[in-house]
Amino acid sequence: MSESLTPTVIIPVLNNPTGLARCIEAIRRSGTEFELIVVDNGSTDETLSVARRYTDCVLERPGLTIGAMRNEGAKIARGTILVFTDSDQEPAQNWLILGVGAIASDPGIGLAGARVHAPPQSRWVARTWDLQRRMSDRAGDIGWLEAGNLFARREAFEAVGGFRSDLIASEDVDLSFRFRRAGYRVVCDPRIVNYHHGDPQTLVEFFQKEQWRGSSGWRAWFTQGCPITELPGLLWPFWVVLGLPLLMGILWIFLPLAGWFWFWFWLPLAIVFWLAPAMVRSSQVDHKANPSFGYRSELIALYFLYGFSRFASLFSRPDRKADD
Repeated sequence: MSESLTPTVIIPVLNNPTGLARCIEAIRRSGTEFELIVVDNGSTDETLSVARRYTDCVLERPGLTIGAMRNEGAKIARGTILVFTDSDQEPAQNWLILGVGAIASDPGIGLAGARVHAPPQSRWVARTWDLQRRMSDRAGDIGWLEAGNLFARREAFEAVGGFRSDLIASEDVDLSFRFRRAGYRVVCDPRIVNYHHGDPQTLVEFFQKEQWRGSSGWRAWFTQGCPITELPGLLWPFWVVLGLPLLMGILWIFLPLAGWFWFWFWLPLAIVFWLAPAMVRSSQVDHKANPSFGYRSELIALYFLYGFSRFASLFSRPDRKADD
């Protein structure tokens, strides 16, 4: 690989020595030259010793948001391509080569990457939610990319000011929109495969993770200029929590006029109408990915749990985390 394309891999971490070692070993399997910077968020276990064992460049930056940690690594990076991943990720063998190649293929590309994958040994919650991710994992320009599987042209990254350091989550969504606003392409290449061992495996973990992820959603949306394309996802939690009570209220008002005999006729229709968006969305899942009815039912359930968790995020104060 030429010197001009030598990448710098930046990994934020907090108390995850096993994951950090697995992530770095996976990257090294590519046999490609790269610079590695580990940014520690104040680990209290063996993480720092593991980081120092694998690299000479370890930054200790306790108390920062994950976006600020990534920016700290970018400040001292020598590579012209900045590569961001997390300690709970496990890149495929050709991950680094394909990611750098995607950036190098077009000078107009500012960001390249793909949706992360659930590990093969995942439980049903992670496997089912992975079907949702695969729906947007298509080659070509994309609205936003995940920071755990992200390749950035350094000059473009610096031009837009890097990640916002004040966001607890959604910093990758915000960065992608600022890249696009600055005239750079944001491109998805599904060949850039990275397995996310941090995917929630249980319903409780799923609720907690999505509650945390939703903590900066509305804030990021306003600073991005209120893009209409992101509004349905932001409004979905309100439909999940308030949609059925609203429909029941309408029935309560109008049924006396039509007669209470019709209540048991209209009630199932109201419930179906409430479920309809999730049912339509689940029907769009690639049949080749998983054609069974059971997976569609599970996906509908996760859509609603997602809605409840994101609604709860409006009233919570999440902790800062090094891996998202």
